[in-house]
Amino acid sequence: MISVVDYDPSWPHRFDALRDEYAEALTAAAIQIVSIEHAGSTAVPGLAARQVIDCDIVVRGKNAMVQTILAAAGPTDDERASIGANAVPSHDEVPR
Repeated sequence: MISVVDYDPSWPHRFDALRDEYAEALTAAAIQIVSIEHAGSTAVPGLAARQVIDCDIVVRGKNAMVQTILAAAGPTDDERASIGANAVPSHDEVPR
């Protein structure tokens, strides 16, 4: 069952902590970060949402998505599956 709750002002701070954790792990794994963004309904101030902090992580380089999943700092198996399911090609892998 999906549970939607009132906006929680701690969500931006939770994202900040996740962004820092992911950035540290990716940097340690020598993965070039393009951006880490707060996405989804928890990113919209005042909006009711599921209590899930969605992060869009954009990295550069061939096979960077696989490396990113392997280097991810602390996600659960379900979060890793979500990362993989939503993966898109890196900037270097997009056909032109």
